[in-house]
Amino acid sequence: MKGFFHHLPSQFITFIYVDKDFLQSVRDFLIEIGYNVYLNSYKIEAEKFVEIKTKTIILRPSISTLIPKEKNRAKLEKILVDLFMEKKKIDLNFYLSLIK
Repeated sequence: MKGFFHHLPSQFITFIYVDKDFLQSVRDFLIEIGYNVYLNSYKIEAEKFVEIKTKTIILRPSISTLIPKEKNRAKLEKILVDLFMEKKKIDLNFYLSLIK
């Protein structure tokens, strides 16, 4: 069975999209409660500075702000738009390579 699970990551990176005005405050709060937080890191910065630990979070500025939220959670449409708009900026494959 072990051979079939080699592609599954053992550590995860959480991306949180926040309004630009609150990025620094959210970063400070998450660091205080024990998370490993990187603010708005793109591929170039990630190659130099990002270290994947058990509680790693990448904070990014929110892109699509006009879509209403439900109970403090983004709708699927907003998440898809954000990922589509940023897929080249953040290079998700690079982050996956850091995990392995």
